[in-house]
Amino acid sequence: MKGRLRRFVWLIAATPLIVVAIHGSAIAMEGIQSPYLKGYRDFLTGVLPPPGVQFRHDLYMYSGTERSTIPQGQLRVGFKGVSNILGATVVTPYELLGGNYAFAVRGGFSDVKADQTLVRPSPRPAVFREGSLEALNDVVVSPLIVGWHSGYLHWNVSTSVWLPAGNYSRGRLVNTGRNVWALSPQISATYFDPKSGWEFSGAAIYVVSFKNTDTNYRSGDMVHFDYGHLE
Repeated sequence: MKGRLRRFVWLIAATPLIVVAIHGSAIAMEGIQSPYLKGYRDFLTGVLPPPGVQFRHDLYMYSGTERSTIPQGQLRVGFKGVSNILGATVVTPYELLGGNYAFAVRGGFSDVKADQTLVRPSPRPAVFREGSLEALNDVVVSPLIVGWHSGYLHWNVSTSVWLPAGNYSRGRLVNTGRNVWALSPQISATYFDPKSGWEFSGAAIYVVSFKNTDTNYRSGDMVHFDYGHLE
């Protein structure tokens, strides 16, 4: 059992590095914003529940400030956001490649606020912008989820598609959508011992973004790695 656990931990830790090595270089992410919400794959992420419908609600709250020196002067950006995300996963009684087949969909509603101050060299005046928006987020559809179980070890693979359904306007300071289609293969696994309560979960997420038709910009691909541990 310890040997199986070591192999599992090594697989979860090495997967993102393998993906990066295969892919090579990529260009920057437009708006410094990935379609994937970091931390969404957390505890028991490798466990696909028994056949039925599972609902999940997440409340995300974020606040941050960034100060940078750019060629135009000193830039300060502040951001606050609250997002309510509701998802539904349907686990079917059917099997695919020996695993349980499921599909899922999720969407969200966000309240975001941002301000931007650019202090330019004298005698040029400072420039201040701010914006706020309460609107729907992009919709995520996962048409393919397949999960397997072997004792304390559970794992699944999935493919998710981001639909540009969120609110977006070119040139606006804040948006709740990205106006971009995105595709994301994912692999996740969980080792869970219900007797001791010991649990380790990890997920590797690879995101491919397509072109923003309003800006004619295509963001680079990204790799995310989420994990959770309880003992």
